[in-house]
Amino acid sequence: MPKVTISTIADAAGVSKATVSRYLNGHFERMSSETKQKLPRSSSNSIIILIAKPAR
Repeated sequence: MPKVTISTIADAAGVSKATVSRYLNGHFERMSSETKQKLPRSSSNSIIILIAKPAR
């Protein structure tokens, strides 16, 4: 399986790396509903998000 990074997700969704970071950390206040729809937390995309989110 290829390495999945914030950059990979950002490129696939057509958003910035900062937007992906905000999304993964639950900071939606500066995000339009259109942008939130590009990064859904459901079905197949959740696998990518779980892989990309660093363990704490």
